[in-house]
Amino acid sequence: MDSPHALRGDLGPDSSLDSRIFPAPIPFVNQEDFRLQRLIEALLIRNYVDTRKLDVQVISGNVYLDGLFEVANTQITSREEEQRDVIETHHEARRALLQVEQQIRAMSEVNGLYFNFRNWTKAGGGWVPTKIH
Repeated sequence: MDSPHALRGDLGPDSSLDSRIFPAPIPFVNQEDFRLQRLIEALLIRNYVDTRKLDVQVISGNVYLDGLFEVANTQITSREEEQRDVIETHHEARRALLQVEQQIRAMSEVNGLYFNFRNWTKAGGGWVPTKIH
């Protein structure tokens, strides 16, 4: 044990024991933003939005929704009913989008609401489905 680093279990003077034992510090998360994010995620679930493909972030009261906006299929369907009409599916999603948008904007803690959906775009005050690239 010639090296003092061998006593500590270090690999040498350039390695940091702390970085191997302790994870990097987690950036400070504003508790109000965290609470608001959980409220919005619950709101999305109550409106049957499939949250697996949707990212929700809240930063200083600004809400960012990013990803695919899809309404979860809550019905047990037969094989014939599985091929639902595309117009009906779009109608359900459009209605859910309008409802979710209205409910989020009504929250007093929300300073701004920003959408970046890959399958929907806002046009003329309404929502229009877009093709996914």
